[in-house]
Amino acid sequence: MSTSRPRVIASSLLLFSALVGFVLGALSRPRPAYAAGNRQLQFVFGPVQVTNTQSVFFSYFNTATLPTPPATAIYRDLLSGAVLGTTRLASVPPGVGTAGGIGGGDKVYMVVVTFDRPAAGQAIPKPCVCNVEVVNQTTSEVTAILSPVP
Repeated sequence: MSTSRPRVIASSLLLFSALVGFVLGALSRPRPAYAAGNRQLQFVFGPVQVTNTQSVFFSYFNTATLPTPPATAIYRDLLSGAVLGTTRLASVPPGVGTAGGIGGGDKVYMVVVTFDRPAAGQAIPKPCVCNVEVVNQTTSEVTAILSPVP
């Protein structure tokens, strides 16, 4: 009876440590913001001044465990509201990022990014690791980085 007691204790500790590992692993994953079948999600960036020698790029990284739905970035002139360009970004698998942009035009830009409604097996990551960069076209130097407007 005394030889089986250490085995029971060792088995219990092993089971407990496996359970703790499973729970910590499940809790450390980013949670999808909107499960399949829910609504679109929109992010707004800006305003930012962009010159003729600069480009504007939207980029994001998928931190979730599911692919993202496609997204559309619309680049607008802040003063007139005119659409200056549109970029369509395809679905991105987990652990991958993407970017798209347009050339500048000596205007103040607002960028509105809309993720499509998630299909089955897709999710918009939460938090969404995304930003807008203003890049010098000749030197490739990033001159501004914008986070989404709360």
